[in-house]
Amino acid sequence: MLKFIMLTIGLLSSGMAMAVNDVLTVDRSVSGSFQSSFPNENNIQPDISDFKVLNSVLMSNEAGERWAL
Repeated sequence: MLKFIMLTIGLLSSGMAMAVNDVLTVDRSVSGSFQSSFPNENNIQPDISDFKVLNSVLMSNEAGERWAL
């Protein structure tokens, strides 16, 4: 019975340690006047849309995932 309890505690604690890398943190803001690393030689622009982005927040985690809200 003790082995079962120890195994369960070990599995739960390892799962929590792996979940720490999934935590998203807010990245510092990027000014609007930065140069893109990818040139737009064909001057490709998006189509006009029905919505407009008013605010955005860039987030990332230690695993290298990046998200935008």
